[in-house]
Amino acid sequence: MAGADRLAHLRSTVLERVRPVLETVGPEPIVVGLSGGADSAICAWALAELRGSDNLSTCYVDHGWAASPDLGVAAAAIATRLGIRHGRVAISTGKKQSEARAREGRYAALFELAGAWVATGHTRDDQAETLLLHLMRGTGLDGMAAMHPIRGNLLRPLLAVGRSETRELAELLELDYVDDPSNTDLSLERNRVRSILQHLDPSSVVVRNLARSSDIVRDDLSLMGELADQVAFVERGRSVGLPAPALTSLPAAIGRRVIRRTLRQVRGPYAGTAAEVERVMACVAGEVGSQELAGGVTVHRAGPWLWFSPVDHVPEPAITIEVVENEVRPLFFPSGHWRAVFDGTATAGMSVRPLERDDVIELGAGGHKPVSEVLAEAGIGALDREDWPLLEVDGRIAWVPGCRTAPWSWVTDTSTSYRYASAHIQE
Repeated sequence: MAGADRLAHLRSTVLERVRPVLETVGPEPIVVGLSGGADSAICAWALAELRGSDNLSTCYVDHGWAASPDLGVAAAAIATRLGIRHGRVAISTGKKQSEARAREGRYAALFELAGAWVATGHTRDDQAETLLLHLMRGTGLDGMAAMHPIRGNLLRPLLAVGRSETRELAELLELDYVDDPSNTDLSLERNRVRSILQHLDPSSVVVRNLARSSDIVRDDLSLMGELADQVAFVERGRSVGLPAPALTSLPAAIGRRVIRRTLRQVRGPYAGTAAEVERVMACVAGEVGSQELAGGVTVHRAGPWLWFSPVDHVPEPAITIEVVENEVRPLFFPSGHWRAVFDGTATAGMSVRPLERDDVIELGAGGHKPVSEVLAEAGIGALDREDWPLLEVDGRIAWVPGCRTAPWSWVTDTSTSYRYASAHIQE
C-alpha cells in the first residue's frame, strides 16, 4: 500500500512540474531523446501522460561507444513499455571524452528527425551542475541562467524534477532503465562536478538552491531582454545598424545586451565574448573606428550609426541611377528631383559614384555648398547620406538625386545632345 501511495504522489508531483512547460507547446510532434536511462524514460512517460502518444516518438542516438548496445536495448524496451513509437540513429562523434562534440552530434541527429520539437530528460540536478560549470568558467548572467526549459524548439520538461525522483518513479513504473557507465568517468568535467555535489549535498538541498538561483536569474534576464529589445536595429542587406547615441544613453548592462543581440543577428547564435563586447563598446564611444571580430564580422562607427557586417559583405545600394543618352530634345522637362535632363556635351564622361566627405555642388548664384548639407536640408537622414549616389563629370558634381542639379550641366538653347537620368529607390 505504501508503494502505491508513493507512486501516486510521485506521479502527481512530476506531472504537475512538467505541465507548465507543455502549455506553450501546441500539438506539433515531439521527439524525445531516449538514452536508456531513468531521466529520459520519465521524460517520455510524462509527455505521453499529458498529451498522449499520437504526436510523440522517441529516438536513441547511438554514439558507437562500448555501452551503446545495452543502452539502446533499454531505450527500445522503455518505449515499448510506454507504447511510444521508437527509432534509432547512429552517429560518429570521435572520442567519448569529447562532451561538447557528443552533445552537438546528439542534438543535430534529433533535430533532423523532429518535425517540430525535441525533448530531453535534463533534471534539476543537471541544472545545478550546469550552473556550477558555468561559474567555474567565469560566466556572466546568461551562464548563471544555465539551461532554459524552452530554448528555440528544444524542451527540457524535467528541470524542476530531481534525479532521485526520476529514478524512484522509473522503478515504481517498472521501466527497466540502464545507467550509462560513462557517468562515473571522472576524466569528464561534468562528472567531477556531479561527484562533488553528491558528496557535499546528500539531501539535495544545495541542488534545489542552485536550481532556484538559475530560475531567479532567468526572470531578471527576461526583464533586461525586454529593455534591450526597445533599441531597434536596421538592416541593409546583410549589415545591421544600431543607433550609437541610444547605446551611450543606456545603462552599460543593457547596452551590452543590445550588442550581443545584434551579434546573434549577424553571425548566428554565438553572442561573443565579454572582451568582444568591450571592443564594440570602444567603437560606440568613438575610441576606435572599426573592429574585426570572430566569425568574419566587422563593426564600425559611421556618424550616429554602429554597423555590424560580414567581412565579405558589399552593401546593396539604397538608390540606383540609370543614365540614357539621346539626341532628341525633350518635349518637356521632368518635375521633381528624381529625374533630370542634362546637356550632353557638358556632361560627357558622366559617371555615378557614392558621396565623399569633401564633395560640393556649384550654385546658380555662384559659390558652392557641401553636398552633405544639401542632403541634410532635403531631409535625407545621416544613415542614407553615407552612400548616397552622385553624378559627376571630371570631379564636378552634376546631380544630387532628390535634391539639386548643378547649373553648368543644364540644357540650354544651344544644346545639341541630351542625357536623361532617373534615380530608383530600392524597396
